[in-house]
Amino acid sequence: MATKKAPKKAPQKRRSFLRALLWTACFLILLLALDQMALRLKPTTPLLQELQSSYREFRSRLLGRPAEPPLTIEAVIDRDTTRLLRKAPAAPPPQPAPNKHSASVPSKVTKPPAAPPTADRYIYVDADGELQFADSLEDIPPALRKDAQPMKD
Repeated sequence: MATKKAPKKAPQKRRSFLRALLWTACFLILLLALDQMALRLKPTTPLLQELQSSYREFRSRLLGRPAEPPLTIEAVIDRDTTRLLRKAPAAPPPQPAPNKHSASVPSKVTKPPAAPPTADRYIYVDADGELQFADSLEDIPPALRKDAQPMKD
């Protein structure tokens, strides 16, 4: 009598394991995409804004990170001024290539020394008692210039 061999189940188990692993990876990628979409999209209605705010708070608690405090006007000004200060200075303009006629005459062009940095912006209170910002003292009405203060970094 001929004996029948039992079918091998190892390749089938491996195939089902790989299939489960593939679906798990797809699920995690989809979940990551939805997470980033919930964080980055700009909500258009108050309901969506509240949902996004709640999701951000939930996510920060879940990950153990402190929630971001709401931005105040002072925080936005500080963030923008530090961003402007961090920008690298512009590269010096390229020097023109000397031509064969100017090679014998040395160039005497010198740049004036850089002026000391001054306050970029000023803050003052106008006649109505409202806080105003100005880019220079000339932008402030003459009667209010004595009370204007330079903004600090």
